[in-house]
Amino acid sequence: MNERTWERLGAASGLVAAVLLLAGLLVAPGALALDVRPGMMIAFVRPALLTTTLLITLGAVAFMWFVAHLRHVLQRAEKGAEAFSPVVLASG
Repeated sequence: MNERTWERLGAASGLVAAVLLLAGLLVAPGALALDVRPGMMIAFVRPALLTTTLLITLGAVAFMWFVAHLRHVLQRAEKGAEAFSPVVLASG
């Protein structure tokens, strides 16, 4: 792949991360009534928790890819001086 394709993929990974993290938060199960039996609670909560965990994990991976891409772009803009790009990588 050429450099332009990698640039697009790196930028798109930031959008993908935002969508996956937001979806992971929205899928999280809501509150149940206080008189629910434990078996019903597990049956209700387990699929939502597994889905939430998967979405947030994929979102975190996409976010790390975006941070690495952002560091690459900043390093290239700084012409090798690396004044700000390590800060971006560490804060991500």
